Amino acid sequence: MAKQSKLIKVIFQLNLEGYSPYRMMQVQIEEEIALTFSQKYPKVNKEKMSLFCKLYASSVLSTVSWWIENYESHTAEEVVEMIATSMSNGFERILVDK
Repeated sequence: MAKQSKLIKVIFQLNLEGYSPYRMMQVQIEEEIALTFSQKYPKVNKEKMSLFCKLYASSVLSTVSWWIENYESHTAEEVVEMIATSMSNGFERILVDK
């Protein structure tokens, strides 16, 4: 995994004249989350949904970035669980009316 970790770090940092794989991944995650959660919460306004999607995508990518540095201490399954837990116990509450 050490070789892959170095490659992923380079990809995350790559930014060539508007081409940023990191940004492309963030946009893709935002779009997928928007599709999923706009169906689950159809009455949530677009601004609130947009914030949720941006926070979620940023969190996922930050967690992956963190895991690249700590991959020896945590399995992929543990990291996926951390992401799911942060979403269901934190971010998703943004979408729920109080």
